[in-house]
Amino acid sequence: MSMKINRIFVLGLCLMAMSMGLAIENLPKIEIEGNTYYYYDVKKDDSLYGIAKQFGWDMQTIIAANPNSSTNLKKGQRIYYPIADQMQSAKTVAKEQSLDEVCHKVKHGETVYSISLMYGLKQEDIYELNPSSRYGIKAGEQLVVQKAVTISNDSDDVSNVYYTVQSEDSLLGVAESYDTSVEDILRLNPGLSESSFNEGDIVKLQPNSDKNETEIRNIEKRQVEHFEPYRINKGDTWTSISQQFNITTEELKEANDGIVELKRGRYLSIPVYETVVSEEKYVVEDPREQTIEGRQELYDEIHNLVESEEQNQSVDLGIVLTVADNKNREAEFLRGLLVAVDDLKEKDYKINLHVYDATSKETPIDSILNKAEVGEFDMLITTYEKNFPKNVADFGQDKDIDIINVFDVKCNLFNTHSNFVQLLPPTSYFYDAVFNYVKENKADCKYVFVGKSNPNDADALDNMIKEYLKINDIDYVEVEHIEQLEALKFVDDTEYLICPQLTKKSDIDLFLSMMSNIYETNDRLNFSVLARPNWIVYADQFKDKYNLFNTYIPSRFYFEPTDYNTEAFIRKFVEKYGEHPVNSNPNYATLGYDVVRFFIESENYNNGDSNNGFINYNALQTDFHLSRMSNWSGFLNQCVYLINYTPSATVEKITLN
Repeated sequence: MSMKINRIFVLGLCLMAMSMGLAIENLPKIEIEGNTYYYYDVKKDDSLYGIAKQFGWDMQTIIAANPNSSTNLKKGQRIYYPIADQMQSAKTVAKEQSLDEVCHKVKHGETVYSISLMYGLKQEDIYELNPSSRYGIKAGEQLVVQKAVTISNDSDDVSNVYYTVQSEDSLLGVAESYDTSVEDILRLNPGLSESSFNEGDIVKLQPNSDKNETEIRNIEKRQVEHFEPYRINKGDTWTSISQQFNITTEELKEANDGIVELKRGRYLSIPVYETVVSEEKYVVEDPREQTIEGRQELYDEIHNLVESEEQNQSVDLGIVLTVADNKNREAEFLRGLLVAVDDLKEKDYKINLHVYDATSKETPIDSILNKAEVGEFDMLITTYEKNFPKNVADFGQDKDIDIINVFDVKCNLFNTHSNFVQLLPPTSYFYDAVFNYVKENKADCKYVFVGKSNPNDADALDNMIKEYLKINDIDYVEVEHIEQLEALKFVDDTEYLICPQLTKKSDIDLFLSMMSNIYETNDRLNFSVLARPNWIVYADQFKDKYNLFNTYIPSRFYFEPTDYNTEAFIRKFVEKYGEHPVNSNPNYATLGYDVVRFFIESENYNNGDSNNGFINYNALQTDFHLSRMSNWSGFLNQCVYLINYTPSATVEKITLN
């Protein structure tokens, strides 16, 4: 019996709640000074308690908004009740921002490791998103680097995410869509500008970063404290009543929505206002973001650009030498760059040159970076051969100074530091360029590999070629020992590409002698040799045999002493120092000359903004083809050569970039 009674009681409560909900929904609403209210016109025999019960309203809230209602409730009087979830109009309605999946198109020479560095990921993250990448990647392939994500704008997380620019996007529009600023986007993507914001580009974002640019302001607000009933008298008008209570006619009419005619004895509601001071958080917006001219000003400010007249006055650079590593190399490099400085003396700008030895006890690299003048340089040219110190790259990023890495080929800091210039392409980029040349120009050859390979080195040129041949079902021959070459049966009218994996001078000598023996037995054989890079060191001794077998040597450098410009440089060098540059590969004096000429003249040409490009420079030894790998990375020089010693006894430089 009691269970039945309980069920009836619960059912009654539910019906009562439903009826109250329906009653509220039928009430009209009104908005005054940003706050929204329900209102109810009192009927005969209504009581405050009954009204509260009917609509499920809180008595104290009714009395606070309508003080007169607690003691003198009149028929026709209007009762206001604030809608709680709309009273706090300053609150931001939470919304979600969607970011689609982001894919990176693999470029020639890139590896899973270099891509993971670029996007701040671990290699395992790439493998997880792209399982097949564990077994190798190829240029042109699309790699997922970010899954589709949803971000709430009430989150305090402002970590980096990535966004692919769409055809209809603008820089300002993307900033507004993701609650960030144009300034933040430009700072995160130093390679980006208003004019280079193109469809398909990937940009780095920090959604919600505008929360970091907020300030607390004391805001005076005029708001309704409560409502007082007023009984209309004969002769009253909207104007006379509003003047009586020191409010505007519009405010009076707004509070009495639906009342058109002022009838004697009818009640009006008089809004009683108060001025309150409240603390509110405001996003600080830079008005420059709203105009093209303003956004250009922001860009110039971020990139520390000045008027061209001021820029042309001087170029300030530091040379950080690592003398303890190789004194002869450092001395030649320095002597060559000083010849370049002499050549630039006639220019209409001043060169301020500072030279430091980072290996001396008096001035290790940290003490160099702490010098006041260093923080004002336009660039730092460094000669670290290995283990490039990250704090130097960090310093350049922080101070907006270009850091030029001349020698360290294993450095990957160009992937993560926008002011970093990698002069020599790392191994993966270097061999990828050679591999693509071989694939496109030697596809019909019969391949012979001589010497031992390292099967675990996926970036090694011989392994790249072998993998390509296997995929395309092309046969090749492997000879582990040089002496076994003579046992091979070479066929006339077949072009052979011999790929010796030999680096020792004695092995190279033996290989060339063995090839000569084979050639003497049949001079109609068609040979080409794809050598290892260090073969260039022995070119003077073995040049004739290199020519005989149409030898190709991959190289990051090419120095031709008989070139007109090179001869002119050597004359200047001899005039200055009384002797010729030291014969080496690379030629360090020439390298010093090329680097300083190119970067000083480019600094003047682009007014300190690398995004404006670099000069066209006829290099003596090392060409410059600089490009960013992403909008937030530094510059990589992808200049690779094949030095071809031809059967016609000439030497040709084949540029592969």
